[in-house]
Amino acid sequence: MSVKTEPIVSSLDESIHILNVIDEKLNNYFQALTMLAEFNVSIEVVAPLHQLTFEHGVILINSYLDELHRHFKPLLDNSERVKFSPYYNLIKREIKRFHDIKSYRNNVCAHNLRDNKRSVYLYGNLRQYRIPQNIAEFKFVKDCINLMTQVVNMIFPVSCSNVRAVLGARIKSDKTPYVTSLPREKLETMTSDLLNKLQILEQKDKQ
Repeated sequence: MSVKTEPIVSSLDESIHILNVIDEKLNNYFQALTMLAEFNVSIEVVAPLHQLTFEHGVILINSYLDELHRHFKPLLDNSERVKFSPYYNLIKREIKRFHDIKSYRNNVCAHNLRDNKRSVYLYGNLRQYRIPQNIAEFKFVKDCINLMTQVVNMIFPVSCSNVRAVLGARIKSDKTPYVTSLPREKLETMTSDLLNKLQILEQKDKQ
């Protein structure tokens, strides 16, 4: 009986897989941004969710570009680079309209609202960042990344099928149990206990 072996996944295959995963997440975030308004949810709930989803979307855009520039492109040989570059240059030119995506991700979303160790709020202005400012602009950048991913998949179809085959086999054979989540009652008790301990500390400080 012959034993089926998994396809060998190269570093390029892995990078292409990561680009596809991030692309799919961006699509999901955009769908969430546009669907919230369809439900009868108060603006007090919708607005923070939109902001949270938008900021995570900016992180994902930056993660995609990092993967593209630091991992995917350096792995291309000369012939692959020549084939990919015309598509890349056209799409990247459009994404660069929002040239502050990386700094916004670093200063606002990831690094505690700081720019060179100074508070963004105290010494700067969030409006100064050239990033997608609304759903239409966010969709434009998302669409550019969708197109970039389609180009990658078109040029490297074998890589895509290799990763899908490996993932399918591993998901099918994975027996790892999920980590059991804490019940709500337990979490509420833990929160109450923590508050009591903090109050005891506060009372000691006042004595």
